[in-house]
Amino acid sequence: MTRARSRFVALKRRSRHSEHTSTPGTPAAGVPAWSPFRHRLFAAMWGAQFVPDIGGWMQTAAAQWLMLTLAGTIGDLRPGMSTCAGTNA
Repeated sequence: MTRARSRFVALKRRSRHSEHTSTPGTPAAGVPAWSPFRHRLFAAMWGAQFVPDIGGWMQTAAAQWLMLTLAGTIGDLRPGMSTCAGTNA
């Protein structure tokens, strides 16, 4: 048996007899929530995705602020929105 295969079998055996059983989507007992960030690649990928997310949120907030500023009030935006939707309000 190869070294990788024996390690896989050992991990599988250990997971079957683990005392830390939990339903999918819930953390196992005794495992810290921040433990995935100990892996360098996971932390780098998470951070690389988080930065663009913040940029998207900022762009959305800025676009909404600009539309409200140009329209003056929310009521002024409504007729244009109903025209675009094809309804008469």
